[in-house]
Amino acid sequence: MRRAPLLLALLLAACGGSPVSVIGEADAVGAKVYVDGKEAAVMERQVYQGGTAGPAGQVYAAARFKAPAGARKFTVVAADGRRLEAQVQVAGEVYLTADLAKGELRR
Repeated sequence: MRRAPLLLALLLAACGGSPVSVIGEADAVGAKVYVDGKEAAVMERQVYQGGTAGPAGQVYAAARFKAPAGARKFTVVAADGRRLEAQVQVAGEVYLTADLAKGELRR
C-alpha cells in the first residue's frame, strides 16, 4: 500500500507535473500566471453554466496547466498590474483562487 503515493507521483511526473487550476472573478480575465517566475498560463474568460456556485451566465476567469511537484511560487499579474503571490506545495491537484479585490491568492 505504501507504493501507491510513489506510483502516483511518478505518473504525474511522467505527465509533465500536477494539474493546477486558478479561478478568479471577471476582473482576472487576461491575467498572467507565473510559476517560479516563468509564465505558465493566461486566465481566460469563462461563462458559468449554472448550478450551486452561482447564477448561469456569470463571467469568471480560469487558467489550467501543469506544474512540477515541490514548493513553488505562484504569481498572478492582472492586466492593470495588480499582483498576487503565494507559496504552494505542489503534490497532486492544486486549486487556487485569485481574488484581486482582496489582494489574495489562496488555496
